[in-house]
Formats: sequence, structure tokens, C-alpha cells
Amino acid sequence: MSDQEQIDWSIFDTLAVDCQLTEKDIGAGYSLYWRSAFKLKKILIYFSCFIATYYTAGILINGGQTDFDFFNFLSTFIGFVVLVLAIARIIGRRRTKGFFRERPSSRRPARFGWDTNGFYFSTATSRIFHPWSDFQSWAEDKTVLALLFAGPMFIPLPKRALTDQQLADLKAHIEASALPKAKLFPI
Repeated sequence: MSDQEQIDWSIFDTLAVDCQLTEKDIGAGYSLYWRSAFKLKKILIYFSCFIATYYTAGILINGGQTDFDFFNFLSTFIGFVVLVLAIARIIGRRRTKGFFRERPSSRRPARFGWDTNGFYFSTATSRIFHPWSDFQSWAEDKTVLALLFAGPMFIPLPKRALTDQQLADLKAHIEASALPKAKLFPI
């Protein structure tokens, strides 16, 4: 039996949270997605392998390498990586906001809700259900709580649309579903 056959679609008539997404919500959701996708452990492993390869190649090619050469390379490389990551983040945020602006349907008033089965979202023209198992993790900041999929998708839920009780109830359902909280890169 499919999820569609198991869902009581009348629940969409009882959704309690009204909201309308803004560019700010989308930007905050993208920031949480980007910070959750950025795995520091992997980067440190790749970086260590690259440094070891560079240092070994320098010794094999030049017969030796001074600490000054290594320090200069290391400083330049770290600066370059930080610059590339900053540019990628800025471009990604702009593209995400651009997609949001291009689609009028994304700015329609919406209602959402949740229960033990999953998350419900509806507009005047659509109804969407995602079981909790569809999400990879969740994250939050001061303005949004984002439900993150495994791919480059997320659902930002603006906290301004939720009462404190609703936010606590949503977090309780998320934790009961065993959906892990995303580990966020600090910047």
C-alpha cells in the first residue's frame, strides 16, 4: 500500500499554521542547508592528504623543502579555499532566491501542520505530505526551522508563523520520529 493510500487527506482541512514564505526565510533556510552539507571532517581529511602530497612532491622534485616555502604555500592555499567557498555560498544563496522570485506559486499563502506520520503542507492549488523518513535531518536558527532532505532541498518553516507551543510541539514530533538534528558548520 502506498503512502497516498494510507493518508487521511482530511487532515489538510485542519492544518493550523498559516504562513507566507519570504526571501528572508528562503535565504535563512539555504544557509542552514549549506552549513549542514559542509562536513568539516571530510575537508580536514582531504586537506591533510593534499598537504602531505604537496610536501612529499616538493621533497621528491626539489630534494628538500624549507619551512618558509611550505608556510607560504599553506597560507596561499587556505586563502584560496576560503575565497572559493565564500563565492560558492554567495552564488548559491542568490540562485536560491532567484528561483524563489521566478516562481509566483512559491509566494502563495500556505498552511502547514504535522503529526506522528509526517509533515503536511498545502496551498490553494496543492497538498503535499512528507513522512518524517523523507527528511535527512533538521536545523534551526533564530528565524527558521528547516527540514532538510538528502538532496539539495529544504523546507524552511518561519518561526514567526509559529507560537511557542506549536514550535515545542513540532520539535517534539521531530524528536519522536528520530530525525537527527543537523551538525552545522560554524560559519
